[in-house]
Amino acid sequence: MTEHQVTTQAQQATDFKRRIITAKVVELVSLMTLTLLAFLVSSEIGIAVLLGGLLYAIPQWVFSLLSLRFVGAEQSVSLFLSIVVGFTGKLVFVAFGCALIFTRYPGVAAGWLMATLLFFYVYGLILSSILIQLPPRR
Repeated sequence: MTEHQVTTQAQQATDFKRRIITAKVVELVSLMTLTLLAFLVSSEIGIAVLLGGLLYAIPQWVFSLLSLRFVGAEQSVSLFLSIVVGFTGKLVFVAFGCALIFTRYPGVAAGWLMATLLFFYVYGLILSSILIQLPPRR
């Protein structure tokens, strides 16, 4: 591999990481906005939206950080293992978080919590895929 190819690959990896981090910041701003709007409707709905959003956001951000460590690395095994560990941890965290929330706070609006969790999963996928597909900056 030539020096130019290595430099180009490193720039692409840096650009990819920047776009994923941008997506996570946009998700955080969206979560806070949605939570504030939900609190205007009802405090129970606001709490459920906040908990559902955090139940999505925290494990997703940890997964992204684990996965981004090896983006652009030549060791594809390291990238694959970090993705497997991150995804497994994300699923365990979400399951444990749901169990904890529903046992500690039985009065939480479960429908709103699960709807927020589902919304942010879909929103995060769409947002990340749009940002990744944008042409590179010059």
